[in-house]
Amino acid sequence: MKKNGIQTLVLVLFAALAAALLCACSGEERPAAAEESATLINLNGSGAEIQGGGAAANGNIISIRAGGVYFVSGKLENGQIIIDTGEAPAEVSLVLGGAEINCANDAAIYLRQAEKLRIRLEAGSENSIRSGREADMDSWDESRTGSALYAEDDVDIEGEGTLSILGLLNSGLICKDDLEIKGGNITVLAANNGLRGSESVEIKGGTISVTAGNDGIKSTSAKKEGKGYIRLSGGTVAVCAGGDGFSAETDLLIEGGSLFVSAEKDGLQAGPANSGLGRIDISGGTSHINAGKRAVNARGTWLASGGSIFALCTEEQAGPERGGQPFLLASMESDAGDKMSVLSTGTVLADAAADFPTNYVFYSSPELISAGEYCLSNGKNEILSTAY
Repeated sequence: MKKNGIQTLVLVLFAALAAALLCACSGEERPAAAEESATLINLNGSGAEIQGGGAAANGNIISIRAGGVYFVSGKLENGQIIIDTGEAPAEVSLVLGGAEINCANDAAIYLRQAEKLRIRLEAGSENSIRSGREADMDSWDESRTGSALYAEDDVDIEGEGTLSILGLLNSGLICKDDLEIKGGNITVLAANNGLRGSESVEIKGGTISVTAGNDGIKSTSAKKEGKGYIRLSGGTVAVCAGGDGFSAETDLLIEGGSLFVSAEKDGLQAGPANSGLGRIDISGGTSHINAGKRAVNARGTWLASGGSIFALCTEEQAGPERGGQPFLLASMESDAGDKMSVLSTGTVLADAAADFPTNYVFYSSPELISAGEYCLSNGKNEILSTAY
């Protein structure tokens, strides 16, 4: 899929999301789950009505200046929520209960300073944050800034509602520290990168869909010891990326959950180029990867010790270190759209359609037996492959 194809998909999905949100952001009544002590922020188009302390509205700019819980509902046509708790940072919880926050030329939510921003998605609610306009997708360039959510400090996302993150100016969500997702139904559409936790990204739960013109989910900084990693331990994550699907500065750890990646470059990538550093360790979960370059590209070490991994890619694919879980790695030319299958005595162990012209097939699963022989099929040809 070329980048203009991704941009078209973003615009189609954006229109559908906008229609769905028309009836989801009235914010007229306080939901039962809203804490009695919470400050209420009712967005009303060009500003907000506020009940409680810690927040103030100056036209279309809503400022949160103290730690606490803030319940946000309604629609802000073109403005910002700015969070800055000052020199003694405190935790801020934003409970989104049918909120639509739009900013034409900057971040819709800007965390300038706080101990942590905790976003809770109210059960049953539909919420949206957006930077930019639809037309910005057609003229995007790397010099433009403004993610839908930009945070200088930690961000946690949890809850049982839905959240659409539309980064039409640049990226979807940029967190300069640690990003953690524990729940929610989250859709990210971004001109540049989808989700970025500079120091780390932890995904423990939820259903997450990312469509990005560049990298899908990434970390970028290893300045602090033990940082720069991405860890998936739960939830369901689907990524469609014009760059890499996952890009970790140090380690990429897949311990559980379900992962679906379609990336024009590498599916999973860890470590700086030509560094000899970066570890990809897949020990659990289910991973399906389609890549226009390599499915798995660890600049240091690649381990596959558990879980199910089915990967199709165009460029030459290296296998993981021996001694882990048995795996198949074979060269097989196939066209985009071909259905690729792994079979054992006629039983299908895994199958998927190729998103790109495919030259290499990788499969690893607890079902495989070392030195066992398996059949790989693209619907037109079959080859036999022996498990390592």
